[in-house]
Amino acid sequence: RSRRGARISMGFWSARLDAMIAGTEGRAPFLDVLILPPLVRWEPGKAWFEWPVDPRTHNYAGVVFGGQIALMAHRALAVTSITKLDDHEHFTTADLRTSFFRPIIDGTLYIEGTVVHKGRRTLHAEAGCTNGRGKLVAKAVAVQHLIPRTISFDEGSFED
Repeated sequence: RSRRGARISMGFWSARLDAMIAGTEGRAPFLDVLILPPLVRWEPGKAWFEWPVDPRTHNYAGVVFGGQIALMAHRALAVTSITKLDDHEHFTTADLRTSFFRPIIDGTLYIEGTVVHKGRRTLHAEAGCTNGRGKLVAKAVAVQHLIPRTISFDEGSFED
């Protein structure tokens, strides 16, 4: 229950998250074009991703382009935010910041997202990106502006 006593349901969002993991939800085409990692597992307030480094994302110096890492972190922050939404909520990213600590060349990038705080109007999340040795590669933080969910994703149409 919420602080106001209203019943909270996560049926819509939890079903979508579970379908992402199972591979039964239609994968948005941009996820493949942008070479984004799949969701590995989730729980309320957390989400985990694993991404085998793709050499197509290397910059001229032979390391993964920082913009690619920021893009993956943004996806992780978005999915992590979904883990705390009520059925009637959606969000839009109001602020996104990424800090880089070390390059990644090969191996696997592990991304763990965490919701730090959810209020009535905003949600704050962070994502840590680590290499196979557990060393922090990058960290991203986001502020999500919570809005009413007005689009029916199942039908692809607007609701009243």
